[in-house]
Amino acid sequence: MLFRSPLARLAGLHDAPAAGQTWSLTAESLAGATFDGSAAKDIVRRGFTDRVAATAWSRAGAVARLEVPSNVTLTEPVLLHHAGDGAAAYGQLDVVVGQHAQATVILDHTGSGSLAANVDIDVAAGGRLTFVSIQDWDGGAVHASHHRVTLGRDATVKHIVVTLGGDVVRILPSVDYTGPGGAAEMIGLYFAGPGEHAEHRLFVDHSVGHCRSNVDRKSTRLNSSHT
Repeated sequence: MLFRSPLARLAGLHDAPAAGQTWSLTAESLAGATFDGSAAKDIVRRGFTDRVAATAWSRAGAVARLEVPSNVTLTEPVLLHHAGDGAAAYGQLDVVVGQHAQATVILDHTGSGSLAANVDIDVAAGGRLTFVSIQDWDGGAVHASHHRVTLGRDATVKHIVVTLGGDVVRILPSVDYTGPGGAAEMIGLYFAGPGEHAEHRLFVDHSVGHCRSNVDRKSTRLNSSHT
């Protein structure tokens, strides 16, 4: 399902994707965490929201994996950066926060081209994560991404999405709880200029009892398409 996305402007990411490359992420401020930008795709992934997300997984040559060990508190944010070079790219990022660990992770996108990417965030029991995704693309860029958050018992996440640029930017965050006591705060902000399409679609599954969520979205309309 693509909701009200302008299919003709998705650079073929939803249809017959053009040849592309695995996205290249750089990492900074890793004190206490580990990062592997080219980990093997050694497990089967299921439950994708749509064809774009499934294509991102199938065409990504490797997995970028950031891990915060259990009982570790990071004192500075981890910075991850993708710089588009005008080509099509596909990616998979895993963010794994161990039991009772605490971290802030900032994922920044700049440059041009098209990107189909999945971000899987797994916060174990008692873990706390602030995750910030910034889309500061050049004009003409296309970006479609599914952020899948899984929270363990008493785990918390603050998930922030900020879209500042790009022709079409479509971010789909979702939250699943695996134990009671989980809490999710989902915050979004986007600015869409004339002719640009910014879309943030959320889904929180409250099938587990005694969990909480708070969702807040703000936008600025400049004679543009937005969702």
